[in-house]
Amino acid sequence: MLYCNKLAAILAILALLAPELPARTRKGDRFLREGRKAEVRKDFDQALDLYERALNEDPEDPAYLMAVMRTRPSAARMHVERGRTLREDGQLAEALAEFERAYAIDPSSSSMAEQEIRATRQMLERERKAREKDPDAKPEAADLDPMRETQRKTAELIGRMRTMPELKPLSTQPITLKMNNQQPKVMFETLGKLAGISVLLDPDFAQSGRPMSVELTNATVEEALDHLCVLTRSFWKPVSASAIFVTQDNATKRRDFEEQVMRVFYLTNVNTPQELQEIATTVRSICDIRRLFVYNAQMAIVVRAEADRVALAEKLLADLDKPKSEVVIDVLVMEYNRSRDRNLALSAAPNGIDTPVVYGRVTSTEEGGDTGGGARVVTAGGYSVVLPVGRIRAVLSDRNTRVLQSPQVRAADSFKASLRIGDKVPTASGSFQPGIGGVGINPLVNTQFQFIDVGVNVDITPKIHYPNEVSLKVEVDMSNVRERIDLGGIEQPIIGQRKVNFEVRLREGEANVLGGLVQLQESKTVSGVPFLAAIPIVGRLFSSETITKAESELLFVLIPHIVRTPEIHRRKPAADRRGQATRS
Repeated sequence: MLYCNKLAAILAILALLAPELPARTRKGDRFLREGRKAEVRKDFDQALDLYERALNEDPEDPAYLMAVMRTRPSAARMHVERGRTLREDGQLAEALAEFERAYAIDPSSSSMAEQEIRATRQMLERERKAREKDPDAKPEAADLDPMRETQRKTAELIGRMRTMPELKPLSTQPITLKMNNQQPKVMFETLGKLAGISVLLDPDFAQSGRPMSVELTNATVEEALDHLCVLTRSFWKPVSASAIFVTQDNATKRRDFEEQVMRVFYLTNVNTPQELQEIATTVRSICDIRRLFVYNAQMAIVVRAEADRVALAEKLLADLDKPKSEVVIDVLVMEYNRSRDRNLALSAAPNGIDTPVVYGRVTSTEEGGDTGGGARVVTAGGYSVVLPVGRIRAVLSDRNTRVLQSPQVRAADSFKASLRIGDKVPTASGSFQPGIGGVGINPLVNTQFQFIDVGVNVDITPKIHYPNEVSLKVEVDMSNVRERIDLGGIEQPIIGQRKVNFEVRLREGEANVLGGLVQLQESKTVSGVPFLAAIPIVGRLFSSETITKAESELLFVLIPHIVRTPEIHRRKPAADRRGQATRS
């Protein structure tokens, strides 16, 4: 009874000192469970309403409060998304109501809703003003927010930019023309009448020139114009689909009248800024373009020059921007190891004699008795010696090991691919001595370690030659931990290594076999009693013999398979290229 009274008093004191636990209500828990189901269905409005009803049942419950705070941003974001959808459909009033609803749900984080409300009200005001001017017509941009309206205007401005005019003569029939001793002005005007185009002549060109003769047979309009330009040392450019302008061909006239265009070329097969810079330098030098810039972030080249030079640059970039060739290399590593050990002994002292001579009586056994360990104790005049007993040993062990690894490596042309199969083995690379030393300091405290790749390590750099040959630069390093030794209190591995570097050129599917890595090792170990072990026949009783034979062979095979080559456009015959060459 006294014990029960003391226990009741302790419980009462703990109840007074313990913090007050929040009270849970069954009705609030029911609202909480239903709200979680609604939240799973993405019905955040209903979930928020249920959580708020649970919070009203017990405003101090942290679970109810956390549920309400977690759901409010989601519900507000849902109404913002609905408002944007309605605004894109042109329902501005309904969209504004959704944005205001989102602001009412979560005023604490309503910067997004406030921005959408301002944008929608501006759109409504713009729509109202447009309807005041024309009640029946809907403004073109009434359903666009300010950002999208700015983007639309920018797109319209870009669309209104004039491109290079393309000559489209009324007549597409081949032209046959012969004129003798005529002025250049008359030649171009006659050709223009035959082709149905207007010819505008520079006054300086119209007043210059001497009479010439020309003969054209089955030529297109462009070919005829080029022919006359070469003959009269002039150049022409289209000013519209049915008109051209002709002037003298010199640096001044080119600078004054030749049109310049701007193009942005996005290269899709360039991987590094260095490759992009090399292509840009090539195009700049060959096409003689001064205004050529590279944009590394988008792997793009921006060009501004005459239309003919830009067209030539486009052709050159199309030829240079090719996907790199790729090759899949089958790597086969086959290793065979065999080790045989034979240990024979029939003697009284197979490993020699190594026994102490003790002065004093033997307490463990009687004089001349057995020690119980298989040896005899001989005593004389207070000295005792333990003599070994005879032993017969015949042990033969044979170990075979076969290792086969066949991974595949895929690499791009001229890019190195690395293959690592094995483990990382730690080894001490250096150490430092502390300023204050002491006995018993752990050597690992001040020792640095590095990890060495042990196993099969292969580095391959392929070079693909058209159409079906591959050059391989190969570095093969095959290593293993042979044993471990103690150096300064740290166990260090001894790593056996076989390494070879070579270059080889193979056809697709051809196997390159690296063989001949055969190692044969035979060792014989004899141990026994000195002098006695060397006596013929009798020496067998005082010695043991161990013979070890180890054989290993390694075979390394590489088989390349080309999986991608660049598309090379073959040169067309001269007859097919007529009229398709790019003027530079």
